[in-house]
Amino acid sequence: MTSPGPGLPDGISSAVRGVAVADADIKGQAHDAAYTPERLVLTVADLRTGR
Repeated sequence: MTSPGPGLPDGISSAVRGVAVADADIKGQAHDAAYTPERLVLTVADLRTGR
C-alpha cells in the first residue's frame, strides 16, 4: 500500500491505512467481515493511546 500523502503525521497516515484496510475487508478481503468495524475502532483507539 502506498503512503496516504506526503507531510501527513504518522498517526493520521496510519488511521487512513486502517480505513483502507477496513474498506477492503468489508468488500470481501476478510474471512469474517462482521468484525471489521470493531477492528477499525480498536486500531484507531490504539493510535490515539500510542500502543
